[in-house]
Amino acid sequence: ISNKVSTVQNNCVIKYLQADEQDSAYLVECLQDTQDYLTSTCNFKTYLHGMAIYNFDGRMVSYGLTTPFQEIEGQDWFAVIRDEEQKIAFVAPHYYTIRQQSPSSSRVFSIVRPVLYGGEVIGLVMADIKCALLDEMFDINNINGYTIYVTDSETGALIYAPEDAPDVSIQTLTGGVTGDQGHYFTEEDGTDYLVVYTTSSFTPWTVVGIVERSSIISGFISVRKQMILMIS
Repeated sequence: ISNKVSTVQNNCVIKYLQADEQDSAYLVECLQDTQDYLTSTCNFKTYLHGMAIYNFDGRMVSYGLTTPFQEIEGQDWFAVIRDEEQKIAFVAPHYYTIRQQSPSSSRVFSIVRPVLYGGEVIGLVMADIKCALLDEMFDINNINGYTIYVTDSETGALIYAPEDAPDVSIQTLTGGVTGDQGHYFTEEDGTDYLVVYTTSSFTPWTVVGIVERSSIISGFISVRKQMILMIS
């Protein structure tokens, strides 16, 4: 939708975003073509909560449940995309609309790209992805004492934490991050932790694994005991 706007299949998007409001019959025809194209593009994508195409006058076409134009135009990333300062924006988990903030399954994270035509930005496309995808990817059920978090490497904000996650601060999760990947030891409330991190090559998000130092030591001692027993 955003990067291949010259193809025959999605030329309807350009026509719809640029159609004259006065030509209502043509506008409706473009709307129907764009809706059909969007539906065929989005069908069978399990984790897609909704996708919407907007121009900057408030015109939009959508699939699924999406955010109204009046709510997105006030967001910081909106001007960044509109003014061509950025080719993609990742929006941290949020409710798809401020008017519907329950149940928790209505929380999504979003990917936003500009719609380009003739070298100019004529609109934007926003895909809302169910936050359940983050649970499936990062909820490792405390394997070997580890817990996985996701943070925004640009803002330091917490993107994801499992429901039963230890109560640790953002400073603990991000205070020792010095590059794209690495590890460090830190202490909080009398507990020593090992923190291991790696930054995604696609998003500006950092995956952080945290485990108590005592868990590592107990695991080592257990292995040492087994080795001594085997040698004996």
